[in-house]
Amino acid sequence: MQASEAFGPPLPPGGLDVGEPAAASAPEPHPQHPAPLGRALAVLLLCALPLAWLMQDSIRLYWQQTYHSPLAPADTSAADAADLRTALLAAWWTAWRIGGHWQTAWDTWRADRAQDLSRFDDKAIATLNQIWIAPPPVLPEPASADQPAPAAPGKPAPVSSNKATSASSSKATSAAPNKAASASSRQSVSASRSRPATAVAAPEPVIDPLPPQDAAGRITLTAGDQVFFVGDSMMQGVAPHVRRALLKKHGIDSIDLSKQSTGLSYQGFFNWPATVEKAFEQHPHIALMVVFLGPNDPWDFPVKKGETYLRFRSEQWETVYRERIRLLLSTAAKHHARVLWVGAPPMKREVLDKGMRYLNTLYQAEVEQGGGQFIPGHLALGYPDTDFSFHALVEDKKTKVRIDDGVHFTLKGQRLIAQAILAHIDAPTLEPQPAPAPRPAGSVAAQTGQTRP
Repeated sequence: MQASEAFGPPLPPGGLDVGEPAAASAPEPHPQHPAPLGRALAVLLLCALPLAWLMQDSIRLYWQQTYHSPLAPADTSAADAADLRTALLAAWWTAWRIGGHWQTAWDTWRADRAQDLSRFDDKAIATLNQIWIAPPPVLPEPASADQPAPAAPGKPAPVSSNKATSASSSKATSAAPNKAASASSRQSVSASRSRPATAVAAPEPVIDPLPPQDAAGRITLTAGDQVFFVGDSMMQGVAPHVRRALLKKHGIDSIDLSKQSTGLSYQGFFNWPATVEKAFEQHPHIALMVVFLGPNDPWDFPVKKGETYLRFRSEQWETVYRERIRLLLSTAAKHHARVLWVGAPPMKREVLDKGMRYLNTLYQAEVEQGGGQFIPGHLALGYPDTDFSFHALVEDKKTKVRIDDGVHFTLKGQRLIAQAILAHIDAPTLEPQPAPAPRPAGSVAAQTGQTRP
C-alpha cells in the first residue's frame, strides 16, 4: 500500500470546494433601558427633595452665613396677597414651610426628651446613693446587767449616782448658754423696741461685688474663680493658651464656649446673649468674661427670622447691634463678673477691614461705658499701627503672626494675644511642688528581703 493511500483518496486537481464563508448573524436587538447616569440622578433627586424640604432651615442659615442675604422670601399668607399669582405663590410657600416646622418640632421634642432623661438619671443616681451609700440607722444598744431596767409608766427611772451627776452637770452647762442667749436676745428685742422711731441706722459701707482691680487695672482673681471665654474661631485659637497658663501657673479653672462662624449678627444661627446667660447660671463662680469676636458680623442681618434685613452701618442696624453688646455686658455685671473685650486686629480684605474698624468703635464705647476693659487688637498682636501685615516685630525679630486667609493667626500670633489677655489678670502664683527625693539604692531589697539576681 502506497503512503498516499494511507491518508485517504487523493485530492482533486482544483482542491476541495468548501464554498463561501457563512455570513455572521446580526445580533438580536436588546430592550431599551434608561442610562445608568440618568437613573442615578433620578434617585438622587428623589432623595434630595424630601431632605431639602425637612432641612430647609439649616440650608437657609448656611446661605445666610455665607452670602449674608435671605435665601427665601418673608413668610406671607395667601389672604394678604394682592393678586392670584401672588396668592398661589404664598400658598405654595406655606406648604413648603411645613417641612421646616416639622423639623423644628422634632428638634424641640428631642431636646425635651433629652432633658427629661437627664433629670431621670439625676433622680436615679440620688436615690441609689441614698439607698446604698447613706449610713445605716443607729440601733439602740441592748441593756446589760449593770444597767437599770426601764421604768414603768408614771415612775422615774432609777439611775446610778455617777450617771446622774454627769447628766445633771451636762444639762446645767448646756442650759446656761441657752438661757444667756435667750436673755440677751430678749434684751436686744426690748432695746430695739424701746428705741425712738426717729433713730436711723448707720449706713453700711458700699462693697463692690465685682472682682477687685489693682492700681494698674489688672483684674484680681483668687482660688475658686473661673474665667469664661466667648468668641468665634479667633477665640478658638487663643483660648487654649490662656486656659493652660491660668491652670498651670495659678490653679484657676476656665470655661471655653467659643464657636466658629458665630457672632452677634445672626442669632438664628447661634444666640450668644442666651448662651452667656445660661453659662452664668450653670457656673456661678465665673469672675471674668473674655470676649473676642467680630469678623462674622459686619453684614446685613434680620432682627427676626423672616423679616427684612437691616442694612449694615445703618442707624437701626447700629442700635440693634449695640443692644446685643449691652446684653453681654449686663449679664456679666448681674452675675458679678468683670469683662475683658479684645478688639479685632486689622484684616487683609479691605471690605472686612473697614467693617471691623467700625465694629471696634462700638465695642470700645460700650465696654468702657459698661465698666469693662478693651484691648485693641493691633496692640495685642504687636502691630505698630492699624495697618494689616502678615508679620510683626516680636523681640526685635520679624515674625509671621497671621495665616494666609488674613483673618486668623499663626501659633505665635495666638500666643501674643494670649499674653495680652494674661497681662490684664492678677492671680496668686502656685507654689512649686518639691521634687520627690530619690529612693536610696537597695531600699526595695531592704523592704522585701529580696536581692536582684
